[in-house]
Amino acid sequence: NFVCPKDYVKCPESYCIPTIYVCDGKWDCIGGGDEEECDAYSCPGQYKCYNKSSCLPLNKLCDGIRNCPHGDDELLCDLSCPEHCMCVGLFVSCMRQNASMLPDNIPQEVRKLDFSFNRLDLSKTDFSSFWTLGELILQYNYLTILPPRRFNHLKNLYKLDLSHNRLTIISAFAFAGLKNVRLLLLENNPTITEIESEAFYGLSNLPSLNLTGISLNTLRKSTFNGMSHLKALNLQNNNIAKIESGAFAGLHSVTVLDMKGNDIVDFTSYLFTGLKSLEYL
Repeated sequence: NFVCPKDYVKCPESYCIPTIYVCDGKWDCIGGGDEEECDAYSCPGQYKCYNKSSCLPLNKLCDGIRNCPHGDDELLCDLSCPEHCMCVGLFVSCMRQNASMLPDNIPQEVRKLDFSFNRLDLSKTDFSSFWTLGELILQYNYLTILPPRRFNHLKNLYKLDLSHNRLTIISAFAFAGLKNVRLLLLENNPTITEIESEAFYGLSNLPSLNLTGISLNTLRKSTFNGMSHLKALNLQNNNIAKIESGAFAGLHSVTVLDMKGNDIVDFTSYLFTGLKSLEYL
């Protein structure tokens, strides 16, 4: 009836072995009980080795010894984590710091950065060193303006979350350089009143765009220019009253355009010029 010490498990009706020996491909318990049901084996609170069922106590990570078959327990050990932030591998979370600037020592190799619930000043923020960044989360930052080319160096970014802010203006070329973005979140920015021409230029591979529930009065010429792979555009429930000629220029792949809930009174006969693939309106 003895109990195994921390980071050890008990073989069936026998002695204790380190958890690292469970599902490591070798029989360490009599009869091989430590190698049974390995497909469903999980280890909450421990590190699970890459592509294997075996797990490690957290104190075995970055201890200078390759305990995992692929050595992944000794990767990313020299990366520093900014003060008051949380880091897991190449994911850095600096939420709820009331900060207006990014910390100086965010690893340049960062793949995902969550800076939600802060007060980031985009006009003073430089993302140029984070060229491997894949996800950038900036929700709840009291952002009011998206300046031009602020994300220009984020060539590998595929997700940009700007939801739940106080945006009023999206400047021309605000998303320049973001050719790999597949998900852009702008929801819950009801104060957007101005989207400048060429605002979405650079988002050449974005498949869908949701701009519902904002305060946009006029849809400018060439607003969506450069969005060559956009297939769905949702403009529901805005205050759009005027659509300039050529507003939809360049949207030759759009099949769905939803404009319900707008009181459009000023438009030309060339309103839908460029929408050559449109199937649903």
